Amino acid sequence: MLPRTALAEAANVAERIRADVAALVVDAAGTKLSTHASIGVAAFPESGVTSPDELVARADEALYQAKRAGKNRVVIAQSAGAGGRVAAAEA
Repeated sequence: MLPRTALAEAANVAERIRADVAALVVDAAGTKLSTHASIGVAAFPESGVTSPDELVARADEALYQAKRAGKNRVVIAQSAGAGGRVAAAEA
């Protein structure tokens, strides 16, 4: 949660987090492991929600869209379209 943060700035923060995580290399008993992050971003009122639960649900849907699209990316939830589905845009 990023209170009083515009959608574009929240997407920038999410992208910085994703890039920082992707740059990490973990040494696990001599084995180098790479890391990645998938992040969903939603904002009020831009995502067209009316409750905190709905906002979290939009961010969650954007997260799963990021994972389905190949992981290691940020997806921004847009307003729900027809049928209540969330359109998404990559950051």
